[in-house]
Amino acid sequence: MNNRRFQFTTASMLLAIFFIAFIIAAYCRGDYLLGQRAGFTYAVVASLITFLFYSALSQSPLPKSRLVVLVLFTVPVSLVFAFPTYIKPDLQYSVNKEARARNARRELASVFANDSAFRELGVSITHLKVVNVEIHGTVPTKSDLERLRSKVLSQCQFVEKCAVHWRIHVREN
Repeated sequence: MNNRRFQFTTASMLLAIFFIAFIIAAYCRGDYLLGQRAGFTYAVVASLITFLFYSALSQSPLPKSRLVVLVLFTVPVSLVFAFPTYIKPDLQYSVNKEARARNARRELASVFANDSAFRELGVSITHLKVVNVEIHGTVPTKSDLERLRSKVLSQCQFVEKCAVHWRIHVREN
């Protein structure tokens, strides 16, 4: 009897770890494809599915018909969340915009990290008809501003596909 209780506890822990990983993976996939709001929505739906599975699995006589219905519901929902552009090809535009924003953040972070004069700079990104990238903050001198502009234009590929707005103040008079 004691050995059986240990197996149940181990199985419950493994199931809990799987459910938590499922929710985290859902959030990450939604965030990667369509941004933070979609990631949150994916995580909420994954939590609901997790709760339904847990409630079905926690009943003493395992309701096989309920599990079959849950699986028949969960598989299509998971596939739609994993590959939304197969269901609605128009979403590819939004996925591409999110990828452009991610690339812009990454490229600008590498430009800012390589020079101490750019440590007070930040980036804001908004999605309208195009991805708008705003570089804001303060640089020490006007030559630093010109160096920043030339580095961004030469090293960053996102500039060709995004609207870049400069809101940078120069400290020197």
